[in-house]
Formats: sequence, structure tokens, C-alpha cells
Amino acid sequence: MRVIAFLIAIGIFSCVQTQENALRKLSSGLLECYNSSFVVLKDNHLPYTMDTFIAILRKIEDSPSFNMDLRQFTVSLLHRFRQDGIIENTESKPALGVIPYASNSFQFYKNAAILKLIQGNALHFPNSSISLLERCTLHFILSSTIDFKERGDESITCQTQNSQYRWKRNIDKGTGDVETLSPEELEIIKKKNNESKEGDFGPNSFYPVLPPNHPENAQYKQSMTSKCPLESGIIHTKWGTVAGGTLLAGIAAALQPEKIRISDFRNWRLNENLSDVRVDNKWLATLAGDLAEVVIRQGPFKNLDERFQIGIEGHWNSTVSQKYYFLNEDENFLNDVEFTAAEVRGDLDGLILANTVMTWYQSIPSLRLSQIFDMYYSDRGLFNVSTRACDRRALLTSVAPNDTTSAQVYAASLALLLENCEINKYASNFTLINAFDGNVLINSSNSILDFYNFNETQYSSLTMFKNGFDLPKSLEVLKAREEQKLNREWESKIGGQRSEIVLILPSATASISDSDKNFCLDRLKTLRETVPDATLLFLTPGSKDKWAEMTVDSVNDIVSFSNGNTKENSAQIINLVNRMKQEPERCRYPDMTKYTISYENLVCVCSASSAIISPIVYFITIMYIYTRH
Repeated sequence: MRVIAFLIAIGIFSCVQTQENALRKLSSGLLECYNSSFVVLKDNHLPYTMDTFIAILRKIEDSPSFNMDLRQFTVSLLHRFRQDGIIENTESKPALGVIPYASNSFQFYKNAAILKLIQGNALHFPNSSISLLERCTLHFILSSTIDFKERGDESITCQTQNSQYRWKRNIDKGTGDVETLSPEELEIIKKKNNESKEGDFGPNSFYPVLPPNHPENAQYKQSMTSKCPLESGIIHTKWGTVAGGTLLAGIAAALQPEKIRISDFRNWRLNENLSDVRVDNKWLATLAGDLAEVVIRQGPFKNLDERFQIGIEGHWNSTVSQKYYFLNEDENFLNDVEFTAAEVRGDLDGLILANTVMTWYQSIPSLRLSQIFDMYYSDRGLFNVSTRACDRRALLTSVAPNDTTSAQVYAASLALLLENCEINKYASNFTLINAFDGNVLINSSNSILDFYNFNETQYSSLTMFKNGFDLPKSLEVLKAREEQKLNREWESKIGGQRSEIVLILPSATASISDSDKNFCLDRLKTLRETVPDATLLFLTPGSKDKWAEMTVDSVNDIVSFSNGNTKENSAQIINLVNRMKQEPERCRYPDMTKYTISYENLVCVCSASSAIISPIVYFITIMYIYTRH
């Protein structure tokens, strides 16, 4: 996904203009935190704890020059001190006026998108209310980045995920133990051992010495990475380390709610019936934003059977003065550090606070930001004992109810299915049919955006809140559509075309009576005679038994999934995609009559030399018959 580049003016000295920290270069207000080795060194910072964070906030709020309410202060704080993805350019040589830091890491893109949806500036922030060291501590608490640079202290600072239980074993393997030496190393050994004697025969002596710039003399230079990278932008609390930036952004987004149209955020051409899709800044600033970052960063490099990696833990350098936070050495994660455990907790806390803070702000306009964090990260809770950090697991069910979670898992499975079927104008297309009355919701689209933009609002507007499962009616509509298409192909003398896959997605409560089942079986028999190269598949929650009679191969043509188990669902979806890819192109003789013929006759025609049959399996027309949960 490409992210918008925000073009803005440069801020004046001691103030930060609107969204200046959404640019790649350092914000002018943050230069003071990088222009001297004293403030860059974390040993000189204040401890990265919630007590420190709250104390700095209180100092700002108590200053005589402070004149902002909760919303203004939160937004101003976000734009003043948060700039994600700042890393050092280790190749830069020290020079006067050169600061070798910039927002070049992957966290930059998400932060720039968040600031697009949380408008504001830091023009009225009272910079003089806190010291330089306090300002820089605040910046490093709120700005997320991961430093992969090798430090040289890894033998002391790195810990394995289970180091508190046992030491990691280093056992040499019995294979692959042959020592190899480079030509340079061999030459050094020969010189040390005086093996190069005058008069010895050496074939290489007939050739001149290679020049220094020769490719064979080139040495590959690779920057060394740490086994336990250093994570910034985090805060130590009694209930786990949290990401400070997403925590603050969730509150800022809730106090300044905004839902922007996708068409305004990006100039996409959308279906006119599916153009009212909006992005909620509250979700983008917290959980949805980080999950999207994981998909975009890890997705292209994962095999279909590999899981996304999230939630890598870390450890502090000290239990007394927390200055450095090292990610644990874990072979399962390697470089998949887009969504750390601290960010998971910060996103959840930010989302929980975002769902309650507006209510309290409207009731108590004088509410302070320091009070919110002080109450939430305590045993007292935010005005009640049910809203506190130690209960984030229980609060998650109210923020994301089970029904919503199940629906999102179901929708995510469909999105994964479409992505793996390569929905685009050069490959597959799909049609979405309502299982209640057979009406077409999305008609033969080759853009996956049409599916992504088909949300609950669009479904309700197109179906007029009519939901249910009427398979006989759906099959009638399907048969009519297929006959019309075959007639058009016959009139145009079109032979081979894309395979037809009919995927029926009933809900867990969908059922079919005996009379309807008999009608459907008869209709399916007629359909298979009319369109024998169309394949009927089922993707259903629960048992396969009630749909077994509808398919030719009940073992492979019915795929079941469970609400809530993402890992198992992903595997089942991949199995379904592999089943689809087994279907070749449709085989149909161009001069074939448009009237119904038997399956045996078609097989005979396909075996003729003039028949068109292709082994290409990616060109699939997918027709969904969808029932609402």
C-alpha cells in the first residue's frame, strides 16, 4: 500500500508546525534531542516509566503558561513530540552541522497516515514549561522505533525467550564441519609458516597480480545487526511495558474523532454503490494500524502456510532505572518485529481509553491527561474499578465483542480467499449473490477493492435488511445466469473460457428442509448437465454433513471453518484455494448447440482435436452465494 506524502511548510523556531513530524527529516522542534551526544545517550535520560511520564505531564499542566483543555493538550503533545522511525545513519561521517538521524525506518509510514487523520499542531505548546532533558525523554517515550544496529554488548544484554528457565544450548552438528579458508587467509598462513619458498612452483605466478578494483578482490560489506534490537517509544508499567505513542494517539483520536472516506484519502475509482467506506482514526491509531503494518510488511515474504509473527517480548536493562529495552532473542521472530508485545498492550490500552475518554471529557471538561493515566494505571481505575490496566484482557471483550470478532474473522477469511485467487483484470473475477433472494450484490468484478469496500452498511442498503438462506431460489438465479452466458458465448462463437466455481457460504444457522433438498438435488442435476464444467463448493462453519449430498466430492468440495480460530481457518482457506486451482479452463466446442446436452456428449466433444482445453488453473470465475450471519 502506498502512503500519501504530506507537503507542509517548515515550522518556526521553538514551535512545530502542522504535521511537520510526518516528514522524513527530523522535526525542527526535535533537533535539540539529536544535536549533542549528551541528550542522545539514553543513560542521561529520565527513566522510561509511567511515573516519569505522569510527572512530566503534571509539570506541563501546572505551568503558568499552560492554557489548553484535554483535547488540545493531547493533540498538541502528539504533534510536538512523536515522530516514529527515527534511526541513525551509521555510514555518515561526523561533520559540523550534520545530524545523522532521519525517519527512515518502517514505522514512519503508519505515523504519517495517523497524523493525517488527527489534525492539529503544537504552536501553543509551552516549551519552556519543562527542561531539555524532560522534553527529550518525552520524545523518546512517545516515538516508536527499533534500532537493529549491533552494539557489541549482546553477550550481556541479550536474553532468549526462555532464558529464565534454561540456558540456550549450542551443540555443534556432525555435518558441515569442514573448515574453508579464503585465498587471503591461505596467503597469510603461508607467510606465517614460511611455506612460500623461493623456487617453489606456483601456477598463479604466471599471472599478474589483480588490481585492487578488480571484482574478485571486492569484499561484500554488510552492516551487522543485533540479536536483540533496541526498542524505543515504550513505557514501563506495573502491568507490562506499553507503547507510549499509540497510547496517546488513541486518546487524541477519540477526543477528535474523524472518519474519512477512502476516496478522499486516496483517489481511488470505486463502484458507485460501494464508495461510502470510511476509515476511523481511532482504530487506525491503535490496533488496526499496527495489524495493517504487519500484513504489509510480512505478507509478501510469507509462504501460504506461514503465520504472521506478532507480540515479541523484551526486557529492561534494569529493574530500578529503566533506560534501555531490548527485544528478546527469538528464532521464531527473526526480523518480524513490526508488532511487539509492548505495542500490543499499548494498542489495547489506547483502544480501551478511546472508548471511554470522550464520555468523561464531556462530563468533566477540566479533566487532565495526567489524571487519566494516573487512574487507569492504578488499582483505583478510571473513575471505576472496572476500567484499569490490570483488567485489559477482560475489557477487550467489551471493546471488541465476540459477535464482532467472529464477523471479522469470517470477513478476514473471505479476504484471504480472494487474495489467493488473484482477483484482478488479468486473472480471476468474482460475483456476489445474496442467498436470501438471489439478487446480485457485486456483479462480475475483477477488482478486489470492490470486496474490501463491501461493508455492513453497503450490505444493508443493497439487501434492505433482508437476510436468510434460500438455496433453491439461489440455484434458480444461478441456472438462469449460466444459460444466458452460454447463449452469448454460442452466438459469439467463443470456445474455451474461464472455469466456473460456485462457492456457497451458508451461516452456522442456515438449514434446508427435505423438500427443498430434493428440489435442489434435481436442480443441481440439471445445472450439471447444462454447465458440466462448473464446480460447486461449500465454505461452511461447523459440520459438513448437511451439505454432503449437494456436492460431487463431499470430502474435497466442502471446507469447514470455525469462528475464532484464525490459524485453523487460514489453513482451511488455503486448502480451498488449492482445490480451486485444480480446475482447468472450461472446455466447450465453438459450434456446440446452445441447447442442453448430456455430460457424456460433452466429454466426447472435448476429446476431439478441435476442442479447447487448457491446463491453466488461475483463470477462475468465482461466484459467491452469500448468506448473512
